[in-house]
Amino acid sequence: MKTVHYVTGNRDKFREVQYILAEYDLVQVDLDIDEIQSFDIYEIARKKAQSAYCQVGKPVIVEDVGFYIDAIGGFPGPFIKFVEQTMGEAGTIELLGGRSNRLAHIKVVVVYYDGSEFITAESETKGNLTWEVREGEGFGFDHTFIPEWSDLTYSEMGLEKKSENSHRTRALNSLMKKLSKA
Repeated sequence: MKTVHYVTGNRDKFREVQYILAEYDLVQVDLDIDEIQSFDIYEIARKKAQSAYCQVGKPVIVEDVGFYIDAIGGFPGPFIKFVEQTMGEAGTIELLGGRSNRLAHIKVVVVYYDGSEFITAESETKGNLTWEVREGEGFGFDHTFIPEWSDLTYSEMGLEKKSENSHRTRALNSLMKKLSKA
């Protein structure tokens, strides 16, 4: 496969994507893309892909992630980026407060767009929100989310362990499989 233009301004996310897709020639494209306000992460991801393609002029891959906390009606969902920018990594913990129901899930949608065709993959991981921000590597909710298949947060397990079964890994692998058949 030719060079993959992965659109993200987040260096940590790109490092993770490079690790997951190590066999591909990846180029990080840092663009300022207006993100539509919607509860539909598919719609957000597709609009981001269209906008990115218009700016880059080459096939791109973008993603959108939602972080859904059960006890507060699924909020912040696709607005997680804005919650973290405003309230920091502890923002979701603060929003949840002392509620005992700590169930949450992450949903990611990755979209390839070549100017005419969208190819989409998704994945979801269920788990629990911690009571405190935990140390380790990673970014965003990595420090506050424990996937159901572990006792550690994503940040505590580190990139290699996280990438064995994360929402992003499953979605990217699914997308690349679809692309290889296209």
